[in-house]
Amino acid sequence: MELSILPLLFLLAATLQAQSTNAQPSNVRGRRPQRGLEAETSPKNQATGFLLVDLDAQSASMSMAMMSEESTSEFVGATKSSKAPNDRGKQGKAGKGPDLQSRIEFSLDPWLPHEDKDDAAQRLAIPSLTQPFYDMVLDVRSTMSAVDLELIFSTNGNWMAGLMKLLDTKYFLENESVQDSYLITSSPPISIAQMESGLVKVGNILYKNAEPHLVAGPGKYLNNFEGRGYGNGARIPIIKTYGNVILKRKGDPKIQSFADLVHIEPGRFASSDPAEAGSYNNYRDSVYNIALNNPDMLGVSENAIADAAALQYRLFDEAGAATIGAPMHRSVPHTIATGQADAGLIFLHLAVVAMQENPGVFEAIYLAKDLDGSTDDPDILLIGQDPLEGNKVGTFFVLRTITDVSEAQETARENFILDLRSSDFTDILTEVGLLRPPGFVAI
Repeated sequence: MELSILPLLFLLAATLQAQSTNAQPSNVRGRRPQRGLEAETSPKNQATGFLLVDLDAQSASMSMAMMSEESTSEFVGATKSSKAPNDRGKQGKAGKGPDLQSRIEFSLDPWLPHEDKDDAAQRLAIPSLTQPFYDMVLDVRSTMSAVDLELIFSTNGNWMAGLMKLLDTKYFLENESVQDSYLITSSPPISIAQMESGLVKVGNILYKNAEPHLVAGPGKYLNNFEGRGYGNGARIPIIKTYGNVILKRKGDPKIQSFADLVHIEPGRFASSDPAEAGSYNNYRDSVYNIALNNPDMLGVSENAIADAAALQYRLFDEAGAATIGAPMHRSVPHTIATGQADAGLIFLHLAVVAMQENPGVFEAIYLAKDLDGSTDDPDILLIGQDPLEGNKVGTFFVLRTITDVSEAQETARENFILDLRSSDFTDILTEVGLLRPPGFVAI
């Protein structure tokens, strides 16, 4: 069975050739090398103005590719025990040997901002979306100004399936000039760092003057964004989630329900990286609150608070959750698919994407009031669920920023907002496992 994890997070950028005339010398500090895996853009993506930073054949073969159950175990064994020449003996989170990511050592350009591959928070503060295994650019080098791009949009990344469909089927068709002149960063929100530094970096590609015209994200993050004075006008609610499900390998008998999470060994529960605070805290809090509000799911106990805290500690704290680092919504399916974790919580709509792009690999267990059991059919899963009490549901908003915009940029921004509020986008959301917030009225 061939396995490949396709992107759950994308960097969409203006065609490099179209913007090369705006390139400016970098004057950033911290000239030290950094390491990683390389990725490429396909001719098709280059022609449409996309820079899709994705895993290539090399990273796929090193990190994901498996042809059978036997090869799965062989890969996991190599991940846990093999040493490369540059390995320094870093232990995996479960203490079972050096992990694969710690052994990947490829140089990034030393004149660009230094990135610490072991410190996700430092990378996100640049902000950089470089991520060993996935988001790497080594064979293209460019520093350019984004100041004249028609649309600069910075958003959280977990609704990318819906955003991609909106861009492809509606927005770019109606705004043809923007298709050749845009920068869209989709990640655990980097909007604050992007506003403060004006930078966006992936591997050897650096955008300057990249302050966003428009941002999107969950309410808590936008509270912080607005608290720093970067918001302009009222935020607009556009998306609601169905909460989380449990993701596991299809047919794995160890995990059949929420109650079975108590049997997962410490260090074998998949999650986002703690530096990716939004999703990490969502998953962490959901485990605690589901256990607290549904005590019968864990069996009879006189102290639901203690049981909930013990489960949360076992899965997230005792040996750390299994993760490949930040920024990365692919962390949960990656670690499960490669045998580094048994199961993990994941947004329902991200489980849909993982199952669509990897047929027959994953299975999702509902955490719902109206549904029991599991499904391995993404077309069934995207219908949604009525989340259990304690299963955290997210609402995402779009917000204009204080970045000065030209007439063309204002037109591009306002047209994009209209599309995000359109009935067409409502239909798209139903196709990817999302829905509109309560009281939403399409324009």
